This record gives sequence, structure tokens and C-alpha cells, in this order.
Amino acid sequence: YVSRLDPSISRQQIADLVAAAAAFNRANDITGIIAFEGLRVCQILEGEEVAVSDLFAAIEQDSRHTAVNELDRSEIAAKHFSDWGMTERSM
Repeated sequence: YVSRLDPSISRQQIADLVAAAAAFNRANDITGIIAFEGLRVCQILEGEEVAVSDLFAAIEQDSRHTAVNELDRSEIAAKHFSDWGMTERSM
């Protein structure tokens, strides 16, 4: 999916969001990758269909995100990002 973060969100709130998401994703066997460019977000989520669907529904309702747009929903044979963590890196 892609979305835009609310313009009032702070860098600290983004860092807190990333940390909380990492813990949640580990606990729910969800993997993927997230990229930020300014306030734009692009994320791929991988995991059991119910877990990913529930998480995406929560993201759609999260007031920190606007213009949430699901780009694709596909079944995959194997995870592509299983060794990636939910981390933020400076470019």
C-alpha cells in the first residue's frame, strides 16, 4: 500500500510508530518492508492472510495515515522480506 502521513506527525512519533510496528509484526509473524519519503509511505506486508488483512484494516483507520491506497493483494509462495526488520534508516 501507499499512504501519506498526517502533516502534524513529528519525527519522534514516526520513530515510535516504527518501533511499535516492529514489535507487533514480530509477534504476529508479519514481515515486509516500509519506505518513507517525506510524508509519503510505501509498505509491503507479508504473512498469513488474516493477520495481514487485520493489520491493513487498522492502518486504513489510523488517523496518522491519509490517502491509504492498496496497490496489490496477492498470495505468494514464500516471503521475500523475512530477514528484514521494521527499521528506519537514513539515506
